[in-house]
This record gives sequence, structure tokens and C-alpha cells, in this order.
Amino acid sequence: VLDVGCGGQPYRSWLRKADRYIGIDVAPGPKVDLVIDNRSVWPMPDASIDVVLCTQVLEHVEDLEHTLLQIERVLRTGGRAIISVPFIYNEHGAPDDFRRFSVHGAERLFPEWTPLTLERHGGIGSTLAILLLNWIDGALNQRFVTRLLKAILLPVWIGVSLLCNALGLLLDRLDGTGAFYNSLLVVFEKKESLPK
Repeated sequence: VLDVGCGGQPYRSWLRKADRYIGIDVAPGPKVDLVIDNRSVWPMPDASIDVVLCTQVLEHVEDLEHTLLQIERVLRTGGRAIISVPFIYNEHGAPDDFRRFSVHGAERLFPEWTPLTLERHGGIGSTLAILLLNWIDGALNQRFVTRLLKAILLPVWIGVSLLCNALGLLLDRLDGTGAFYNSLLVVFEKKESLPK
């Protein structure tokens, strides 16, 4: 398994059966096995990886084409790429937040591969709840006084968060549009490349 943009490798425990788990990222960290330069060839052989895991990373990649080419290069034929990306979500990780993906755009990340899974996550309710709660949190974190107030009122904040999420889930059940999701999960199977 190659975990692209691994950070703290939060999914490693889910993939315990993997013979080898490699975490790469552009920044060093205690769980980063290899630090890569996003403009260079990744330090692994062609077709040497069975599974590429890339969760909530592609929106932060400046040179998207290079990253997709590297994923394609290192993944073996028949291998799987598990990718999650945001659609409706607030700016985060600035200044390195470059794009959002619709279901149609995500499906075309690897046009020659077979999408095995294409899941929209959330609906209008959970999307609004995420945006509202992230806005409140960001607004409160701008000043020391409001950060202190948030800490003192933590039980209230937890209650407000629970209420917003519960109402969001209820609204999600009523949303039949399929157009207001907040993120996507796509699982691709790499097909053999056709000669050009």
C-alpha cells in the first residue's frame, strides 16, 4: 500500500494485512516514510504498488497532472487506487488549497481505468452543518479571547455540534437531489495501458 499524502497515517490500522505500507508526503513527520518533491519522480519502481491510498490530498496538490502520472506509474495493472476528494467544503490548508472535484470530474481523474466505486458523501444537511460548524470554529479561533471562551464553553460547543449534525443528517434524508454532497470516494482499478 502506498499512502499518498499520508500525514499521520490515520488509515494504516485498517490495512494491517498489507505486506508493506509506505507513507509519502511533501512534509516530514513522525509517520512519513518518504518525503517527496511533488515535481520529481517518486522513489519507487514502475508497477510496484498494489494499492494507492490518497485521501483528501488532491485538492492540495499544485501540479495535479504530475501526481496523477506518478500514481499511474507506480500502480501495477489490476491494482486499485482509493481516492477521496472534497466537493463542497470550506477553504483549508491555505495557501495550498487549489481545487474541488465534482463526481464527474473525479470519475475522469484516470479516464482509462475502471471506476469500481463512486460514492457521494453527505447531502444538503450535512454539508450545511460542516460549513456552519467550520465557520463558527474558524471565527472563534481568530482571537485569544474567543478561543478561551470556546474552551470554557466546550460542553455547549459539543451540544451545538451534535444538534447541527443531527439536523444535518435529517435534512440529508430529505435531499433527493444528489447534488449537494461534501466529498467523494472513488475506487479505480488500473487497466492495462493501450499502446499509443
